[in-house]
Amino acid sequence: MKGALAALGAAALVAVGSAAAAPAHSSECEVADTVCLGSLPPSFKRVVLAGRNGSAERGVAGITLGLHETKVVFRLSGAPRGARQAVQILEGGCGGKVLRRLGTIVDGKGVARANPMSHLSGFAIAVHATNDTGAAIVACGVVPRYVPKR
Repeated sequence: MKGALAALGAAALVAVGSAAAAPAHSSECEVADTVCLGSLPPSFKRVVLAGRNGSAERGVAGITLGLHETKVVFRLSGAPRGARQAVQILEGGCGGKVLRRLGTIVDGKGVARANPMSHLSGFAIAVHATNDTGAAIVACGVVPRYVPKR
């Protein structure tokens, strides 16, 4: 009986170990259209993007921090039809410096992926008028600071 319990316990450990070692390659994540999470739960934040510099563009960015990548889904209204716009994470608010370039969205919509980040608390998500270097920010929102509950 003890031998059977030991074998059962060893099998359970192998099963847990193999579940924790789930595939974590970027191409596998893209096929599933998910953020690879490994064995940790994701962190999700919704950021309201308000128009800036006289722009009527506004919307939301849904940010998911995963173990292997950061994923940002953009949904803006008021974007010029067919416009390719650079999106970035800024440090120091909407007037801050570029922390990460996320790529491009089109028609105010898109999904951007970046290397994993430990947090985005206090950073800003910015949408530029075009892909041109130095293009004005037309929509921006600050990720709320994380305040632990006591």
